[in-house]
Amino acid sequence: MRPFLRLNAIGALYGFAYFANSELWVNAYRIKRITGIPYVWGWSQLLIVCIYLAVTVAAYRLSKNGLGTRKIKHLLPVLWVPYAFILIRGFASLYPITDPQDEVLPAIGLVLLFVAFLYCFWIAFINFLASPEK
Repeated sequence: MRPFLRLNAIGALYGFAYFANSELWVNAYRIKRITGIPYVWGWSQLLIVCIYLAVTVAAYRLSKNGLGTRKIKHLLPVLWVPYAFILIRGFASLYPITDPQDEVLPAIGLVLLFVAFLYCFWIAFINFLASPEK
């Protein structure tokens, strides 16, 4: 039972990283309008890089120490998707777009799909690195 809980915790961590990435990309205009912070796009990109680095290090350590040689960790490239979906839908229901100027550009959805596709390979690469040598 413990490996299953660890697997889900790592999946939730990966899902949170993608959620933070997508929300910062989608809501950059809203953040700028509400807070008045200049250069929100640049700051959000820097924050995304920091989040991905922190999640990569944490997931690597958790995968290496918590899951070891178990084959169940090969589910991680797919397991993060439900967690990211739940977080994104929850955030969208808590903070709906009420101002028409805050509508997201249509191309952002394609970019986020491409990032999600690449993210699966990144997770698989981290799992490969976290596998102990024989």
